[in-house]
Amino acid sequence: MIVLDTGVLFGFEVELDDRHDDAVRIVNDAVTGVYGTAVITDYIFDETVTLTLARTKDISKAIAVGERLSNLEILKINQTLFDAAWNIFRAQKARKKLSFTDCTTIAAMKLNGIDKIAAFDFGFVQVKGVEVIE
Repeated sequence: MIVLDTGVLFGFEVELDDRHDDAVRIVNDAVTGVYGTAVITDYIFDETVTLTLARTKDISKAIAVGERLSNLEILKINQTLFDAAWNIFRAQKARKKLSFTDCTTIAAMKLNGIDKIAAFDFGFVQVKGVEVIE
């Protein structure tokens, strides 16, 4: 399994994004099963749709992105994962600075035995046991 992070998903959807070509390669590999099943969390869904709307100012584009994301397996952040994410967030050292959403992703990965993430976020590189595909 591999988690697709927001930066990669946004880069895939928006042709003017600086990392579009990398994102297309990664997403295409992921959806064809190169890394196993591609998944996201409900927080990544939220973050990606919101980022798409904020940066493009195009509600129809944000809805289209959400429709495509709905076709992926979506891991739900329940109370157990939320609490684990909060502990990860609070335990960070000053150099990591992962967002709370990133911490929910890490918690979901650990609970589900996932060790790969497609991300352009440097913070994931610092997480022990996580392989970043970029």
